[in-house]
Amino acid sequence: MPSIFYIIFSIVFIFINSGISVRVCPSFSDYYKWSSSCYNNDIENLNMTEVLRRWGCIAEEYYIFTDDDYELLIVRAYKKITHPTPIILAHGILMSGLSFLSLGNQSLAYNIIESGRQLFFLNFRGNRYSKRHAKGLTQDDYAYWNFSLDEKIMFDVPKTIDLVYNMTGQKAIFIGFSMGNTVSLAYATLYPEQASKKLVGIISLGTACYFRNIRSVIRWISPFFSIAQPFLRLLWNGKMFPREQEPLGLCASGPIQFFICYNLAAPFLGYDFKGVSPEHFPIVTYFFPDTMGETLLKHYTQIWGSGEYRRFDHGREGNLKKYGTPKPPYYDLSKINIPVAQFLGEGDFITTVENGKLVDSLLNPNVRCGVKIMKYKKWTHDDFINHRDQMTYLVPSVLQKLDNMENSRC
Repeated sequence: MPSIFYIIFSIVFIFINSGISVRVCPSFSDYYKWSSSCYNNDIENLNMTEVLRRWGCIAEEYYIFTDDDYELLIVRAYKKITHPTPIILAHGILMSGLSFLSLGNQSLAYNIIESGRQLFFLNFRGNRYSKRHAKGLTQDDYAYWNFSLDEKIMFDVPKTIDLVYNMTGQKAIFIGFSMGNTVSLAYATLYPEQASKKLVGIISLGTACYFRNIRSVIRWISPFFSIAQPFLRLLWNGKMFPREQEPLGLCASGPIQFFICYNLAAPFLGYDFKGVSPEHFPIVTYFFPDTMGETLLKHYTQIWGSGEYRRFDHGREGNLKKYGTPKPPYYDLSKINIPVAQFLGEGDFITTVENGKLVDSLLNPNVRCGVKIMKYKKWTHDDFINHRDQMTYLVPSVLQKLDNMENSRC
């Protein structure tokens, strides 16, 4: 009988909560009790800088343009700086820097700042904060979205690193989650001298370079991208998951909705509903997904399909013209000359432990800075951002790795 009540009550929740501020509760049962411990979280009305200032941080916004004319927003946040080494934090696909803030004072970002470090959030081209184009293109123009991972690697990453280096006069540690490490590791292969001059090292959370024998459903659906692409273009004109379509409503309404929405995403990333925070999951559904481009997704489908970490495939003729070879060149991990540390989860369906170990084996031995397998056996891809117990499993290890890198102890 109680289960029937919960189902009926949840259906009512769909209509009550859709479109209003996010109501959050510390436990799943509190959502059905109208508990006094629940409250309305207005974070959906705040931008990154405002959230960081609520944390008591000094937060600064820097809008910069890449050499190929795309806008990036870099947000700097700090309190008392006791560690001179700046930290760059780069988000994954379908995300913005906001994704690192969803767990509040339990998040990795919060605790990096609390440890006495200055943190620079990189918002890649195309997300909710990095929209403009110096030549007047808008996100409604198909031409705006004509960029792959290669452009983020060659333009977004170096421009951000230059900003941090010129502002602080210090080498930075680059922490990349998912796509954030796809591009930072590739940057270090293309520009090893720049990387050595301006970076202490790279910390990779959920290493997204090789995707061989993954458990994610992406393995089976990505081959159909070429068939779906004309329909996606007709639907979105290159702009996938536009932010005008806010994700609040069903997924933020109550525990049953949480469970349904989580299980729609889990076949892609991994199953760990026990790791979901009842208080923060509604916020996560607001932050995700962010907008991305069709060409970017096409590049990932090429990497997923080929099993190789390589540049965008323009077709035989296009490759000969651009690269001088019939196939796109690989990103050669052996060229990296700065320390690389990895954090991997056994429950991660898309960036697996096996592929992370492959990355480590392709690095020169003198830059291998450790492969950390998360102690929590069900640790999934999104747990690096959203797991309720980051303070137990992730934060201490990352802070220790930062200390080690700063003191050349890798």
